[in-house]
Amino acid sequence: MSRFCSVVLVETALTHLDRVFTYAIPDGMAVHVGSAVRAPFRRKRRVGVVTGLLERADIERPLPLAAIVGPGLDDETVDLARWVAGRYLSTLGEALATVLPQRVAGEEDSVVESGRPHHTGSFDFGTYSRGSALARALQRGGGGFVWRPLAEEDRARAIVSMAGEAAKRGGVLVLLPEVRVRSAVLTALRDAFAESLGELGSHRSARERYRDWLAIQAGAKRIAVGGRAAVFAPMRDLRLIVIDDEGHQSYKEGRAPRYHARAVAAERARRTGATLVLVGVPPSVEARAATERGPYVLVGPPRPEERKHRSSVTVIEQGTLVPSAPTLQAAKESLAARRRVVLVTHRGGSHAGSIAARAVRILAPSKPMQLDSSSTPADVARAARSADLICATPFIAKDLAVERVGLLGLLDVDAALSQPEYRAHEDTFATWWRAARWTADARIFVETANASHPAILALTKWDPDVLYRAEAARRRELGYPPFAALARIDVPADRAIEVARDVAAAGPWEVFVPKWRS
Repeated sequence: MSRFCSVVLVETALTHLDRVFTYAIPDGMAVHVGSAVRAPFRRKRRVGVVTGLLERADIERPLPLAAIVGPGLDDETVDLARWVAGRYLSTLGEALATVLPQRVAGEEDSVVESGRPHHTGSFDFGTYSRGSALARALQRGGGGFVWRPLAEEDRARAIVSMAGEAAKRGGVLVLLPEVRVRSAVLTALRDAFAESLGELGSHRSARERYRDWLAIQAGAKRIAVGGRAAVFAPMRDLRLIVIDDEGHQSYKEGRAPRYHARAVAAERARRTGATLVLVGVPPSVEARAATERGPYVLVGPPRPEERKHRSSVTVIEQGTLVPSAPTLQAAKESLAARRRVVLVTHRGGSHAGSIAARAVRILAPSKPMQLDSSSTPADVARAARSADLICATPFIAKDLAVERVGLLGLLDVDAALSQPEYRAHEDTFATWWRAARWTADARIFVETANASHPAILALTKWDPDVLYRAEAARRRELGYPPFAALARIDVPADRAIEVARDVAAAGPWEVFVPKWRS
């Protein structure tokens, strides 16, 4: 039996210590790789994770561990944390701190009841190209797929069906961009699986999340749902990972380790042999490129079927007044027919306010509401329920249901397409694609000074591949993902040149140093 162990400290204030520390294991203490422990360090007891067991100590007189705290992790999760640290250039302590759940005292003593998934019915992927391959994988396991559903498809029902099929054989992870009470996918999962569903989203309290984390680890809950952090859920015998709206920016962590949940999910699927389904609405450039270069299979609708359920798109040459006269005339006609009008402006602040004021003044009388990212959930719900003129920024293109829409106006789109961010075209188009869910039999007006832009052409043709081909060519030429990797290094301005020289000398890569204005 090992008498010593290696420990990595995971407390936030100590994650800069990228090394292991050796401790003695007291008699009677059962320690394994992944155990969460309290260890003496600088006259305090710090939380750490055991990363290795030793027969002999590599230092003189190592201090003994103080205690075991909680159930800890398994060795597979520790290995995954090592991969995350290497992939995203973080310390192992930072990666383990991300993987280790926030512990809530007393929950380990709770009785965990086992829940079995209910029969959820099947979903027919037969209308999609390569849909039969996805259906077989859900039954047998393995494989990676990018599924682009039809606009009118009941995505929630499809995800529930996939989860129910895979849960017959093992564990299931479902990742959502935003886990909110009104999420159609989350609601459907709750209705279908009830007590067998573990919810790890930020909408729940720390106690509730930890309780479900423990149940998942114990095997009592076979299906887990949550945001990006749920990709680390301690699921036993993992058989399926579904990432809904896989291109959503919320899957990227903004703090170290700056992991992307999609990449971590792909690594977990590779290690466990689980099926990975990326649901693209529309697919990201990274996911679409992976279907061409491998190893993923694109499951998409036939072009005639796609166009049959899409609205007409009118491109308006943008002038000095926004909204334009043609857009306002179409809005009047829609309101007269008791259909709702949604105007999405791609500029924020006072500009958005002036656009809303012009629309409200000209389209009076109406029941208007203006929404932006500061609007409360109650405001959004009230607008979706009762307003007939909604003026909003692009944040509205979420999992929101707006019924009886007669006109969707996309205003000032060039402001979004010209943002100095290499994903600007992709993100803007994705906003339009999501918003278009409300307009099956309505009209869409796009105001732009550049009607030949690939994103606008892709919308008018209802073909995301039009934009993908243009973006792939541009990014390949410029050396942007997914055809190259980018790493951001934050340093004080007075050391930027020095660090850039050191980085450039360390390997065959390009280094860009931004210029600051004094």
